[in-house]
Amino acid sequence: MGDAAAQEAKAPPLPALGAPLDVPPVERLDGTHFDPRDADGRVLLLYWWASWCPFCAETTPHVEALWRAQRTRG
Repeated sequence: MGDAAAQEAKAPPLPALGAPLDVPPVERLDGTHFDPRDADGRVLLLYWWASWCPFCAETTPHVEALWRAQRTRG
């Protein structure tokens, strides 16, 4: 089994779709901080990406368009 496959086999199960997820406070790319309590009662979209990932390069503009369309809704 490859190294990545071995690591994934040891990973805990993913949460059920729609289940609450504990999100830690994080520093944003612009240096500001995100406190997950600020998102209480709202939908939170977490998007992981990599600069070298071709799929991410295709997806990121769509995620950004979604953010631009929805950001006034909080």
